Amino acid sequence: SSSPPTQKRQLFSTNTGPKKSTNTGGWAKDAPKQPLSAPDNKQLKKESPTIFKLIQGYMGDRKSKTPIDQV
Repeated sequence: SSSPPTQKRQLFSTNTGPKKSTNTGGWAKDAPKQPLSAPDNKQLKKESPTIFKLIQGYMGDRKSKTPIDQV
């Protein structure tokens, strides 16, 4: 009969430290510093940070003076 492998198998990573990644996707509480896409419309480009903040307020990620039902 053969003996079991001596190498330890690992199912999950034990690295629990902070991840150093340049991934631009994912969740963030801060507004993006640069647009995720390049809107051609200057008005849309100007309004996008405000819209982002309104969405965060609606989702409960940001405190808002405006009630959710009025957003």
